Amino acid sequence: MPASELLAAGWREAVRSRLPWLYVNLLTAFLAGGVVYIFQSTVQRTVALAVWMPIIAGMGGNAGTQALAVTVRRLALGQMPSHLFARVVGKEVLVGMVNGLAIGGVVGLVALLMGEQSRLGAVVFLAMTGNLLVAGFAGGSSRSCSSAIGSTRPSRPRFSLPPSPTSAASSSCSGWRMAPAVRAR
Repeated sequence: MPASELLAAGWREAVRSRLPWLYVNLLTAFLAGGVVYIFQSTVQRTVALAVWMPIIAGMGGNAGTQALAVTVRRLALGQMPSHLFARVVGKEVLVGMVNGLAIGGVVGLVALLMGEQSRLGAVVFLAMTGNLLVAGFAGGSSRSCSSAIGSTRPSRPRFSLPPSPTSAASSSCSGWRMAPAVRAR
């Protein structure tokens, strides 16, 4: 644990260590907003996308955080040697895909029940499925990658990258990209 996060450390040290990563997250939020801006004509033509886009992005962020938490736990307990990196990422991608199909099916069905066109229901389904798949990859690989690259022993990485900017940001951004991109076709 960094010295700035020890209980005895002051609040200024915690702010100094966390604030830069909040700026990174802010940058990715601006990127997600930029994607919405790029597809604004599509969003204007299909106002319902404005309802579904934050749901898809939020679910992706949550799924990425789940995958990341499990991966960090594996690392902390020494249960993930670097030679198993591809297996861990593969498992998290599969979990993301299956969860995406299940959640995407429910969300697509809800879209249909709300009176949306079947095409929009399919778009919402595909966007949710793709986003949770990306979230599984991001959550499974972001922390694993930094540890696998920087470690000679799996439980003792020489360096580590803070995981939250990489997994949650990439999955949230992919959620913002998928719905309008699929709809635009």
